[in-house]
Amino acid sequence: LTVPKSASVTAVRDIRNIEYFGQNLTPDDVTQIVAGRNIEFDIARSDLDIGKNGVKVGGPGSTLIMAGDSIDLGTSGGLRTVGNSENLQLPAGPHDLIVAAGVSDRAKLTSEWLDNFWSGDNGLHQAHVRYNEAIAAGNESLGDQIIADARAELIYQLIPDKSSVAGNINLTNSRVYTRGSTGTIFSVAAGEVNVGISTIQPAPITNEEFQTVENSGFFTTDGGNIKMLCVG
Repeated sequence: LTVPKSASVTAVRDIRNIEYFGQNLTPDDVTQIVAGRNIEFDIARSDLDIGKNGVKVGGPGSTLIMAGDSIDLGTSGGLRTVGNSENLQLPAGPHDLIVAAGVSDRAKLTSEWLDNFWSGDNGLHQAHVRYNEAIAAGNESLGDQIIADARAELIYQLIPDKSSVAGNINLTNSRVYTRGSTGTIFSVAAGEVNVGISTIQPAPITNEEFQTVENSGFFTTDGGNIKMLCVG
């Protein structure tokens, strides 16, 4: 599926083995691939099939990959944003990649909302700072209260109930990455994230400069941030 502008692909249940090539045309564009249940890619039966399928989006803006339950990238080409590195006619600028499993509130899965969730004055980072200060001062009860408040006011607002879903992200044989821009990767999982280096070599990155990269898991190549939440 090739789309020359931002688009939304939605399934009530599962999305399997999608091959999607798209691009955003402006910094406000959002490409969305959303499954009510799972997003899944198969494990290749031969080396020739490694790296087939996956999602790649160019240009600025943001891309949301969201599953109501779990995401398993198999041995696919992974989920990636490439800025204007493959099409210089596209505007330059950050392209954020949001990957969420076990989250049902799409309205919260925006770059602005998630950046405030992590880095705002009352976000997770500041809660962590306050917790460390309380522990350093020997006040464990205050530290426990800061953790409880962060769960109630932040984490459970994003992931209120995972009892009915696994909410896992599995990419031991694949990748989630950005290149060609300084975009941030936001990863939110109601369950676990499995990113271990695999004995099955992920498909090579197509850009010649990165042909020898052997990463599996999450990474950026042009200085973007990675912000992850795993409730487990």
